[in-house]
Amino acid sequence: MSIALGNKAEGAAFFDRENERQDLWRYLEGDHVVLSGPRRLGKSSLLQRLADEAAGQGLLARLVDVGGVDTPAGFIDALDRAFPDQTIAGHLRGAGDAVDRLMSRLRKVDMTLPGGLGGGIELQAPPDAAWSQSARHLQERLSQAPVLLLVDEVSVFLEKVLARDQPDTVRLLAWLRGWRQQSGLACRFLFSGSIGLNALLAVRSRFTHWYQRLERDLSPTDLTFTLRILGSVATADQGLTRRQVLARLGKPDPDRRAARLDQAMLGLEEDGYLDASGEHIQFPSFILRDYWRRNHGR
Repeated sequence: MSIALGNKAEGAAFFDRENERQDLWRYLEGDHVVLSGPRRLGKSSLLQRLADEAAGQGLLARLVDVGGVDTPAGFIDALDRAFPDQTIAGHLRGAGDAVDRLMSRLRKVDMTLPGGLGGGIELQAPPDAAWSQSARHLQERLSQAPVLLLVDEVSVFLEKVLARDQPDTVRLLAWLRGWRQQSGLACRFLFSGSIGLNALLAVRSRFTHWYQRLERDLSPTDLTFTLRILGSVATADQGLTRRQVLARLGKPDPDRRAARLDQAMLGLEEDGYLDASGEHIQFPSFILRDYWRRNHGR
């Protein structure tokens, strides 16, 4: 038997992974799952097999590849289109006994499934964003449905959306976290990505905190000026001289511009954003510099 490398192994081409599949089904009964690992180790094939087996577990599963998505709205739309109402209703009609067994195992006693089963749960309010209405609609439809969202290439998606709009990405992650942490959910998430998915989320979270500190501590005018400094310095691996930074900050009123730079640098050096101890103003951390270059470089 030959398998084309780089393609998902399906049907008879998929073999082994019995222990991993049993473990994942056991974990999914009690929680959501993040599955990470190097590329070409068969994560997508494993997710496809879970999708094939899901009906026997009482779940309607869809594998949603978000590697080509680059906005929060596109992410929500991809999940929404994967689970039409009529497909969920058909699953409930065709897998009634399996769904009953699933709900018994999950001990869900306070929910309403499509078709009139049970009570209800309180939904997490989505953030104030352009995609909020779509997010609420998706959450209302799927929270109480026995569906398994197998979301693949999450790390690729996050890199793209963080490069486009970091604050909006933070809002999306906060909304997803709030949804997953609700009690009484029948739906389950399994997020999959290349190695470093957890590290990516952790590093982004720390750098997001650095950005949010500036938003919290500075006036809008000072924030704009400070972000221009950081964005300019981030473009050069070895940093910029003070004269080069001043040149990138604009021409009007050079004396006032220089005074504002000196004032801003006091805080940026004290808080560890920048280092001006040598001939160049530069980021003390190349990781922070590269993050800032991707998301805020000028």
